[in-house]
Amino acid sequence: MSAKTCCRQRLNSTLKYSRSRRRLSSPTREEASVLRLFHAGIFAAALQAAVVTSLTAAVWLFWQQGWSPREPSTSSAALLAVAAPFLRAGYTLTSIAVAFTDSRFLDATADHVRRTFHTLPATKPNSAAVALFSQLCLVSFGFMILALEEPPALLFAVGRYIGYPLLAVAAWPALWSIGIASFGATARAINKSLNWPKRDL
Repeated sequence: MSAKTCCRQRLNSTLKYSRSRRRLSSPTREEASVLRLFHAGIFAAALQAAVVTSLTAAVWLFWQQGWSPREPSTSSAALLAVAAPFLRAGYTLTSIAVAFTDSRFLDATADHVRRTFHTLPATKPNSAAVALFSQLCLVSFGFMILALEEPPALLFAVGRYIGYPLLAVAAWPALWSIGIASFGATARAINKSLNWPKRDL
C-alpha cells in the first residue's frame, strides 16, 4: 500500500470521526424544536429557584438568630413549627406568581407551540394543544397539593442527622414549587398560543 493511499484513508477516517462528533455535540433540528417548547418553563423554574434561595436564606438567618436577640433560648421545635407552614405557603404563592409572570420566553414559547401543533394532523387544529394544556394543569395542581403537605419523616430524620433540621422543611416544598412554576408557565404559554392573533404560518 502506497503512502498516498494511507494518507487518504487516514484523512477519510478523521473526517468521519469529526462528523460523528459534530452530530453528537450539536442537537438536531427536531431536538432544538422540542427544547423551544420548554423555554418558558425553564425560565420560570430558574426564576423560582432564585426566589426559593432568597426566601430560604432569609429564614435561615432568622433561624440562626432566633426569634430576637432578647430570646436566645427559643427552641428549635418552636422555630420549625413556625417556619414549616410559612415556607410551604411562601414557596407555593411565589411559584404561582412566577408562573403568571409575562416574559419574552413566554411569548416565544406560545408562538412556537402554535406553529408546531398546527402542523400536526388532527381533527381540530388545537386539539393536541388543549390536551397538553389540560395535562400540565393537572400536574401543576398535583405539585401544589404535594408542596402544601408535610414533608416525609425520612427528610426530617436526614435533616436532624446532618444537623440541619430546616433542610426537610425547606427542600420538600421548594422542589415542588419549582415544578409548579415550570409546568404552570408552560401551560400558560400553551393557553396563550390558543388565543394567539391569527397570521400566516
